[in-house]
Amino acid sequence: MVALTHQLTIQQSLQQKIEIIQDQVIVAGTGEVGLGQRFVDTVERSWNNPGFQQASVMDIGRSLSRDAVGDFSQTGAPQNAYGALAAVPCRNAPELIEFAVTNLQPEVKSKGNWYVSMGIGQSIADPLLEFLCTTFWSDELPRRQDDLFAATMVLQLTCSMAPSFVSEPIQIAVLGPNEKNQLSARRLSEDELLEHKQNVNDAMEHPKSYRDVLHGMRSPTQSIPKSPFRI
Repeated sequence: MVALTHQLTIQQSLQQKIEIIQDQVIVAGTGEVGLGQRFVDTVERSWNNPGFQQASVMDIGRSLSRDAVGDFSQTGAPQNAYGALAAVPCRNAPELIEFAVTNLQPEVKSKGNWYVSMGIGQSIADPLLEFLCTTFWSDELPRRQDDLFAATMVLQLTCSMAPSFVSEPIQIAVLGPNEKNQLSARRLSEDELLEHKQNVNDAMEHPKSYRDVLHGMRSPTQSIPKSPFRI
């Protein structure tokens, strides 16, 4: 599971672990399925409270953490059995909150820390995310297409590097403006996913052109063929 910026939440799993609540909130979790169901129920009950939707993002994170920890404690669930990411609209802006696997404590993703990964593939996904984020946008807020490209590439590479632990299909959901310029959550269609996968495949071919420089077939000052990235 990977998420980037305030707009994007992605889950790779054979199970459906992305939940969209009232077309506004995205929840993706890692860990015990039953605890995930209870966390989603906690978010849904809270989101039905109009006052909750007007709270600050930190208050939203604090409230969801408190309610989920309280719910889990009723059945003696261990603290390290579940973690989650929640993308929520807050005061007309998309926000991303991480609920740590160790204790479900909230962390709002903000400047300089736009991305996060969770789950069994985290040890692979983290350095890939760091590389792509440094390459594409450094400390700046990424554009949506940058998000989608980076997330798709990280998930594809993670699947290829650890096929015994993680595998396709890739699932992606986004929280952003709809045709009415209102924040809404949706899953990417198969056609959209195919387009981003093709971008990744094209990008993986592009660095091969630099081998000519290494082999002395092209001067380092000569231009490298234009990248086929569609982003």
